[in-house]
Amino acid sequence: QEMDRSRLAPQVMLVLCLVLVVYPAEIDRMNTIVDTYAASCGILIFLTASDAPTEFRGYSLVDLRKSFPTMRPDPPPDDQGAPGIRADNHESHNTIEKTLRAFEWAGSLMRGMQEKPDIICRLDSDTMFFPQNLLRIVHCRNFDPNKAWALGHENYLHKHQDPGRVFVSGGNGICLSRAAVEELVGHIHSGEVCESSHAGHWNAGVCVSAPGHWDDVVLGVCLAQFSIPVSRWGTDCLGRSLFWPHPLEDAIVRPGSTTSRIQPSKVPPKVTWFNAPDEEVRQDPRLSNYYHWLYRSWQHFSCSPRTWISDYPVSLHPYRDRASALRAHRQVTESHNLNGYVPKIWDLDLQSCHDLIIC
Repeated sequence: QEMDRSRLAPQVMLVLCLVLVVYPAEIDRMNTIVDTYAASCGILIFLTASDAPTEFRGYSLVDLRKSFPTMRPDPPPDDQGAPGIRADNHESHNTIEKTLRAFEWAGSLMRGMQEKPDIICRLDSDTMFFPQNLLRIVHCRNFDPNKAWALGHENYLHKHQDPGRVFVSGGNGICLSRAAVEELVGHIHSGEVCESSHAGHWNAGVCVSAPGHWDDVVLGVCLAQFSIPVSRWGTDCLGRSLFWPHPLEDAIVRPGSTTSRIQPSKVPPKVTWFNAPDEEVRQDPRLSNYYHWLYRSWQHFSCSPRTWISDYPVSLHPYRDRASALRAHRQVTESHNLNGYVPKIWDLDLQSCHDLIIC
């Protein structure tokens, strides 16, 4: 996964951002992406499975069905106009297939490129992404794009339930090395990815393309099945998350308090939050805190930082409201002082690698 520091390439690695969208239902989110992080990607391409033009504000917009004619189309918006991917009917979701096809499409794209991307990141439309800080990780830790690896917020929620594999949370972005994409595509083309028309097969424990929304869980199984390792560098040496699976405000110490909303509990929970029984309980802020730290005691037992997010956040999630997305982007890129927390954007200075080296 890593190479000697003396072999660190002098040029900055190229990041290909693949953003999964439903067109035209997510035009507002697409506009927000173009107005925030799009220009910081080496290449950014919107991927859809809907009828769409070939370009959106100067960026390519690709209908994956033109390369994969049997692919399920994006579901229509719900009654309130929200993107259909959030519908309760998982039979109508195509997100699992969409993610696998996105990486397969990227593999075909790379074969025709003279300068190939080093890192390929599959992103949600509500991900707030900072590619410069992703580059900080791979350069500070000397990641080799010619070796297969996956990088993101490693998630252990399925440790004791099917399919029982660590996965990279899709909302924060799933980043694969060039070699990992080539490896994955090779297995797809050799017929090692099962095909199913049943939405319940997402947790079958094998790499499968099936209806459903849990693409990150399925991809985790695929990575394990094809021996593509998930990097531990979703967390820095101080136990702080580099890929933050919450809005930025949840990481900030609250005024008049010494803690943030997402904070490891000092005592065990009195009852399990698993399968919370009703909507009122699901909205309880303690629920997201419980799931954040589930099976992550290794992250906080020997650490006690003031905030649990890195000074160089790679991504935040979710941001479905344009105003809050633009505000979060400004707060990070302009290094606002947020009650003592000052986020930063990497300026290519390797002297700022201390929290990724001194462990």
